[in-house]
Amino acid sequence: MDLIYLNGPSSAGKTSIARTLQDVLDEPYLYLGVDMLMDMMPARTNRWDGVFEAEGFSWRPAVLPDGGTGMQVVGGKYGRSVEALFRDLAASCVATGHRLIIDNADGAAELSRWQARFAAAATCFVGVHCPLETLRQREAVRPDRMPGSAAEQYFRVHLDCVYDITVNTGQDSVKDCAERIAAFVPGAATN
Repeated sequence: MDLIYLNGPSSAGKTSIARTLQDVLDEPYLYLGVDMLMDMMPARTNRWDGVFEAEGFSWRPAVLPDGGTGMQVVGGKYGRSVEALFRDLAASCVATGHRLIIDNADGAAELSRWQARFAAAATCFVGVHCPLETLRQREAVRPDRMPGSAAEQYFRVHLDCVYDITVNTGQDSVKDCAERIAAFVPGAATN
C-alpha cells in the first residue's frame, strides 16, 4: 500500500490513528498532515483570529445545518498553493518508494483531487468519524483548537465522500481503528 489517506474532522483522532498505524504496520510509513504544512508557512500569511481573511489560511464563521455557528478554514491564494504542494509532496514521496499516511480534514472536492492524483498508486482512503458531542468535548480541552471548527468539519468533510473503509473513534479505541485499517491494507503484516 503506497498511501493511506485519513479524512475526518478536527479532534476525531486522525493523528493518533496515524501514529498507531506507524507502530502496528510492518512496513515503515511516513506521516504527513496538512497542519504540518500550515506550521511551515510564514506566520504573517495566516490569520487565526476569525475576523480577517488572509493570503494563507484563516477562519471564517459558518452557519451549521443544526442552526449553530462553526468556524471554517478558508484558503487564500497562497493557502491554495500550499494545498497543491501537499499533494505534490505526497506524490514525490510515493514516486521515490516511500509509503505515506496522510492526515487531512477537507471535503469531497479535495478528496477527489487526491483520488485522481493517486489513481495509479495502491491507496486506502479512510473516513474517520466521531460523534459531534465527542468532537466538541475533545475540542474544548485542547487549547490549540478553534472552538466550532470540529462542528463545522463534522457536517462538511464526509459529505459526498466515497471511502474504502470507515472507522469511528467514538465507538472504538484508536488502537482498534488502526488495527481495522491495517487489516484492510493488502499484504500488511502488523506488529
